Amino acid sequence: MIGREVELASVAELLRAHRLVTITGAGGVGKSTLARTAAQQDGRSVLRADVASLRGDDLREELVGCLGFPSWDALLSDDGPGPTLIFLDDCERFAGPIADLVLELLEQRPDTAVLATSREPLDLTDGRVFVLRPLSLEGQPSEAAQLFVTYATARGQRPPERWDDVESLCRSLDGLPLAIELAAGRAAVLTPSEIRDSVETRLDLLSRARPRTDDRRSSLDATIAWSVDLLDDTARSVLEAVSVCAGPFTLDLAADVAGLPSPAHAVPVLQSLLT
Repeated sequence: MIGREVELASVAELLRAHRLVTITGAGGVGKSTLARTAAQQDGRSVLRADVASLRGDDLREELVGCLGFPSWDALLSDDGPGPTLIFLDDCERFAGPIADLVLELLEQRPDTAVLATSREPLDLTDGRVFVLRPLSLEGQPSEAAQLFVTYATARGQRPPERWDDVESLCRSLDGLPLAIELAAGRAAVLTPSEIRDSVETRLDLLSRARPRTDDRRSSLDATIAWSVDLLDDTARSVLEAVSVCAGPFTLDLAADVAGLPSPAHAVPVLQSLLT
């Protein structure tokens, strides 16, 4: 994993010390990739469920079915091949109910640990949260630029003659791994500088030529829309209001442009947007 060696070691250390670890971060930052690699290297038997694919009609039964068990009781009573790590991917749609199920699971199965990814942390006292940031833009070449070149050369493109153009592109993408991957998919027909100039006016350029069934990651637009759809009405209206700010803004300004009664009312909303 390019640029994630430190993060991978940190998650592995958390998993050795705690039975619930949640990797959080922005959409497209690479939570699932990091968690999947950490699970593969953990050494315990791994069960995985894509929580985002569940309907939520009967979350308990849907989850155990996804994990390969006929019932919740069967999961709780399972005495399989030693300690188990359960990997729950993309929990944000059902963060509250999933947290309740995880708590029950950990109480009933002392040999089990849970590694989750979610844009919203699973709010359990004994759990630990690891916040994943975008790739570093420091150094020559930066981690972000190395990732772009890795994806581009895997598609048959030559290494860049001008690393500065790649660095500039990655800075414009804020070091976000999904955006870098999608941008590299255009490297066959556009130079890095042309990609950078194009995405400034056409975000839909960052999409897959052949979308996967998992449409949340088929384009940057889809990833952003998935995040926005998770917000309640207040958080969505505040996000729309502060998005007019070109740079950093104060609490007073956020409350003013969002039409909130006072800056204090903006604190919990902005906090929810950051998690």
